Amino acid sequence: MTVVTIPGINSSWMTRKFVHQLRPLNADLWIVPDYPYPVYSPHHVLEFLDQRCSSSTTIAAQAQTAELSKNPSEALLFIGFSAGVVGGIGAARQWQQAGRIVKAFIAIDGWGVPLYGEFPIHRMSHDFWTHWSSHVLGGTGVSFYATPSTSHLELWRSPHTVQGIADTSTHQTNASHCPTQQRPHIHSPTPLNRHPITAAQFLQVLLLHYGEI
Repeated sequence: MTVVTIPGINSSWMTRKFVHQLRPLNADLWIVPDYPYPVYSPHHVLEFLDQRCSSSTTIAAQAQTAELSKNPSEALLFIGFSAGVVGGIGAARQWQQAGRIVKAFIAIDGWGVPLYGEFPIHRMSHDFWTHWSSHVLGGTGVSFYATPSTSHLELWRSPHTVQGIADTSTHQTNASHCPTQQRPHIHSPTPLNRHPITAAQFLQVLLLHYGEI
């Protein structure tokens, strides 16, 4: 199992602070660097994944031949932030189209990015307006929004300090884009039904649900 983190165009120390909140992980952690890989480019994100997998052929070539094994080690959980949501969601769809497994996609402040795919998708937003206005652009699973609102970078840099709400409602606008059997239902004594919850706690719940911790 592997967690792939695609940061935005931000300082690397912010990303280091963010990934610290993901531990302890029962999975490998891959961080897509913002150089030489443009994080908003699905092609370059796939190139990074391809290199990490030490594959002799490109993901695109594998998709054409459709000869991939479905080894559990190929299962990826994606976490994208800001511009990284753009590259990440495109890469996740192509990864799955190549015959590999996408366990889930977590989009952190990917406002304006359409989020559709045949895998669970969760949104995390720095305020309610971003959360509300993103519904029509997809996202199939339980989501999170900060309240009181915080800054875009604060949500990434310090999720353990960001208080918010876990929205477990089903959005009709997304129903056709996520098969019922793929919608995650988190049954856990974790703090999803307790208010307030921090962004870091929300992430921990998701990672626990998908078996990454």
